[in-house]
Amino acid sequence: MSGILVSMVDWKVVIDTVSPRLFEAAAFHCTLIQHEGEYAGILQPERHYIRVRRDYSNIQDVVERVKDAAYCREIASNAHRDLIASGTYSYRAFVARFDRALAAHTGPPARRRNVSQFRFYARNFVWHDQAIIPYRDRFAILPSRKLAGALVRRGLSKLPRERFGAVGSRLIENPGEFFVKAYVSTRIGLRVPALRALMWRYFMDEALRRRIGYHELMNDLLKLDNVVGLRCGVGRGDADQLGPKR
Repeated sequence: MSGILVSMVDWKVVIDTVSPRLFEAAAFHCTLIQHEGEYAGILQPERHYIRVRRDYSNIQDVVERVKDAAYCREIASNAHRDLIASGTYSYRAFVARFDRALAAHTGPPARRRNVSQFRFYARNFVWHDQAIIPYRDRFAILPSRKLAGALVRRGLSKLPRERFGAVGSRLIENPGEFFVKAYVSTRIGLRVPALRALMWRYFMDEALRRRIGYHELMNDLLKLDNVVGLRCGVGRGDADQLGPKR
């Protein structure tokens, strides 16, 4: 029964793949001895490998070819030249092919903006808690973000709060939250002309700054951004499209 079932599907299901082990063997100038197959059109019998029939009807011929050292060297040389030395199946060629396929389905490239090494690793440390940074010819490991924050808070706690006012107090209590809020609120204010004019007036008017603390301005900008986003049915990330309506 098994023979009947196998014969019904034999050679009708083809797995069109090539194992990486074949490339490893070719890289080391080994002579490949393989069962006959398609091998994705990459390997050709009696050029890249010694073919063994599926029913082993040519096994004696295979043995004779293996005994022929010159023939084996020729097969190994062909495989190494076409699979390895040609670079056709290298990672570089794979990446180039991937980039071409990706470019065919994407629009024009966005404007590139260079990012300094310091900014790149600082941003990863702050947002992703990645504490590994390059140092000379090796890598250094920074203290965790929680430890760094604790050290900063401890150092700031030594400062007299009354000298720096409410802003200083909030900076001392939670420097991480303070800087994030300052960054987000400033971006919101700068990308909308009306809010940009408001921030300019605030920073230029000393009396206004004495009456309204900077932390209050930050809170109001964040609240305004949330209110406008909710009224217009968009998220916070879309708020920059609503500048003229504010």
